[in-house]
Amino acid sequence: WLARDNSKPNRPVYETWVAQASHAWSAAHVDHTQFEIEPILIKGFQELTGVEPDLHQSHLWRYAKLEQPNEREFALDPSIAVGMCGDWLKNSTVEGAWLSGYRLAQQLKQTL
Repeated sequence: WLARDNSKPNRPVYETWVAQASHAWSAAHVDHTQFEIEPILIKGFQELTGVEPDLHQSHLWRYAKLEQPNEREFALDPSIAVGMCGDWLKNSTVEGAWLSGYRLAQQLKQTL
C-alpha cells in the first residue's frame, strides 16, 4: 500500500511517500531486524514508483492488529460517567477507531 502524502491538502510540496506492507508480509518478516527489512521495502518502492528515496524511516507496528477482537465496538458505564472507544476493541483499523468513537457518541446522545 502506497500513499503520496504531499498530494493531500495542506501538505509540504516536497515528495513524501508512506508505504505499508501487508499484514501477511509483515507477519512473515516479524523476526527480521529493521536493517534487514528496509532494503527490501526500498527496492519494492523503487520498482513500483521509479523513485529513489533521499531519506527513509521504517517502523514495525508489532501490535497493530488484534488477535482476538472484542464483540463490542465501545464500552460505556453511565453510572461512573466513563466511556471507552478505539481501534483496540473490535476492528484495528482507522475505520474501526472512527466507528468505535461514532457509536459511543451515538450512545452518549441517547443516554444523556
